[in-house]
Amino acid sequence: MVEKLKHGKSKDQNNPGPKNELRVINSIPILQRINKLVIGCHHSKKNGEIDSMGFDVTIFLRNGFALFVQVKSSNKKLKDHFDSYPHTLVVIVSPNMSSEQIAELLNSIINNFGKNFFDKVIDENDVYPEYRRHKVPE
Repeated sequence: MVEKLKHGKSKDQNNPGPKNELRVINSIPILQRINKLVIGCHHSKKNGEIDSMGFDVTIFLRNGFALFVQVKSSNKKLKDHFDSYPHTLVVIVSPNMSSEQIAELLNSIINNFGKNFFDKVIDENDVYPEYRRHKVPE
């Protein structure tokens, strides 16, 4: 059931979040064309288990990793979100962003994630030094 507000619009009509989550989902085929590491995605069910951890979209990577992403429409409630979920990766999708721009943004995050992950985790936790051979190319 959709909750009605005083001015007659439903609560969902005033919330661009679900629409922007779908815009991210719809940008995934473009992302897959520009980054062969991306194999798919999952849209979290509203109030489901993954959503309750602060994530809207999961992007699956060919190397076995996944990025859990919170989609925001603006930075207005960002502080509140990080107070509740300090561990989340947040992507702000503005209304004027095209699917290509969203895909490029996600691609830059994936590329930076790979470089930072391998440099930081493997260098600090030198448990498996043989993995150094598998660093993401610059």
